[in-house]
Amino acid sequence: MPTDPSPQAVTPAPTVVARGTVTDAEAKPFLRRCFAAAYPAFATPDMLAHVEDVQTTDILANEVEDRILIAARQEGRLVGLGVGVLRHRTLYAWGLYVDPALHRSGLGTRIMAALCADLADDIMVEVQVYSESNDARAFYTALGFQTTDHTQAELFPGHICTLAILSAERSALRI
Repeated sequence: MPTDPSPQAVTPAPTVVARGTVTDAEAKPFLRRCFAAAYPAFATPDMLAHVEDVQTTDILANEVEDRILIAARQEGRLVGLGVGVLRHRTLYAWGLYVDPALHRSGLGTRIMAALCADLADDIMVEVQVYSESNDARAFYTALGFQTTDHTQAELFPGHICTLAILSAERSALRI
């Protein structure tokens, strides 16, 4: 009697990380998933609607002519996103998002490396992270960022957050 061959391991599709464009239509559900996974304690339906209706436009910053946008895709599907702008010898990276299913896969590091690819070694790179986001803070610290300040902002209606400001010279980053 013939037996079924043992299942072959499925090789995931390669992830392409490159400068590109991202539409609001593909970014909205992607960012909603990212925020819901990262902040379950305050991921209410109203907050997630705010992410889709307001923050997606702010994050993509399509009207900012010189912004850098890095898209990570698997088989055309958005699985990662990085956005920043270079001002006064500092790259302000205001968004780095990875599909929750791909956390700890190295994709976040690849996106940060792509954001910084054309920077001189003495350029500063700065990110702001929710203080409550221990995983994000650990990720950036592992890359070589150090906490340099804190600020407060109302990032969602009625939710004042403390943000940790982390920075490092490009040459000090482990990317």
